[in-house]
Parts: sequence; structure tokens; C-alpha cells
Amino acid sequence: MILREYERQREFFDSRAWEWNFSDQDRKSAEDIINKISFFPSDVILDIGCGTGNLLSILKSRTPESTIIGLDFAFKMLQKYKYKNNGKSTIVLGLGEELPIKSESINVVLNYCFFPHLRFKNIAIREYYRVLKKGGRYFIIHPQGRKAINAIHYSVGEPVCDDILEPIDKICSMLKSQYFVLKRSIDCDDIYMLEAQKC
Repeated sequence: MILREYERQREFFDSRAWEWNFSDQDRKSAEDIINKISFFPSDVILDIGCGTGNLLSILKSRTPESTIIGLDFAFKMLQKYKYKNNGKSTIVLGLGEELPIKSESINVVLNYCFFPHLRFKNIAIREYYRVLKKGGRYFIIHPQGRKAINAIHYSVGEPVCDDILEPIDKICSMLKSQYFVLKRSIDCDDIYMLEAQKC
């Protein structure tokens, strides 16, 4: 049922899959942000909205012993993800609101440049809580502030012009309503980050 809401978005992202790459600046920004996160070697990391896997090599460099799972709803994005990594990666086709992931099996859920694209944010947050182990952490991350992100999406036009990043206090309220404990919140020109924990 929810999948119908994403048909145009999926076509949009699939049509751009083979040109969807980090620039040098994108990579540096991602590295700087990922370096702010602590990981454990045994972590299972779920990268939701993984796209073509631009974040994968950064995560592998930062935490080489962790298990990294990429999840996206765009089939061609995942095809390129697999191609870039010679098939040596774990990828899952699915929606953020309907995760085909076992309950309490994940240590870290990442939404890197993804949260605004969720149509049903409260349902997604509930799913993230479900799949996280006790003590597991959830991150919403962007390498720009909220106003810049929303301006970018608006300038791109349909079907992502209405994919907005809400004010940080509103998202904090969403997280608390689903029993997450807020650990960190930042919204400035060069980073937007929320960290929440399942306690």
C-alpha cells in the first residue's frame, strides 16, 4: 500500500542512478560527519536510503569490522551499488516504513541525506525502533543545515520539491513519541545531525 506513494520518487531516483556519485566535497563532508560517530567492531549498521552506496567505502574505512547493510527502494540505485562494490555487499530492496529486517537485529540505523524523502515519518521511526537492539542508535544526517536542504529539494522540482526537513524540535518530538531518547541535535550551516537511542 505504502509503495504506491513512492512510484514517482522511485522513477526519479532510478533515472539518475548511473550519475549518482559523490563529488570530492561531498565525500569530504561525509567523512567529516561519519568521523563524529563512534562505532564498535561488532556493530551491524543499516544504511537506509543507501542509494548507489556512496557512503559504503567511508563506513568500511571508519569501522572495517562492522557489518553494513544497504537498503533502498530504487532498484537501479541498488544495481549500481552492487556494481561499484563487485557484488561484495549486503543490499536489501525495501521501504523505510516497511523494513524487511528482523526485530532487534541492528546496532546503528543511518539516514544520510534521506529523512526528508520519507512520506510517513512516524511509521518509519517506529520501524527503526523495532529493528534496533536495546541501546541501538539512530542518526539523521545531512551535510548542510535544514534551510539549505529544503531549498535544494525545492529547486529540483517534482517529485522531491515537497520533501522537506522539518525543524529540529519537531523531529525530536517525533523521536520521543516513539520512545527514543535524544542524545545529540545539531542544525548549522555545514551539518544537520540528530542522534537518538533505544533505551
